[in-house]
Amino acid sequence: MIALLDYGMGNLRSVEKALQQAGAVVRVVQDAAGVRGARAVVLPGVGAFGDCLANLRRAGLTEAIGEVVRSGRPFLGICLGFQALFESSAEAPGVAAMCSAMAAASFTYRKSRRCCPSANSGR
Repeated sequence: MIALLDYGMGNLRSVEKALQQAGAVVRVVQDAAGVRGARAVVLPGVGAFGDCLANLRRAGLTEAIGEVVRSGRPFLGICLGFQALFESSAEAPGVAAMCSAMAAASFTYRKSRRCCPSANSGR
C-alpha cells in the first residue's frame, strides 16, 4: 500500500488517480501511524512553504516522514512535498524544513555528506 499524505495541502485527488492508473493500491492517510505502516509514501504539495511545514508539524508527520526516508523505503515528494525535505527556502526565511530534523538523527542521503540541498541555493 502506498500512503498518500493528506496534511491539508496538496493535489491529493490528481496524485491518487495517477497512482491508481499505474496500478498502485493507494490509501490517503493523515497520521503518523498510516505513514509508518505504508510500503511507500507520497507527499504531494501545492501552496506556501511555511504553511506546508506548519501543517506537517501540527499533524505530527515530520518524524514519521523522516523514518521512512531513513529506512530506504520508497518516498516521493512532489513539488512542495519535495521542498519540505530541504534545509530551508527563500520563500519562508527562518522556517526550518525537515532536513535539519533528519540530520539531527544522523541522517545522510546516499553518498552525500549533506542531508539535502537548500532551496534556491544553487547547490
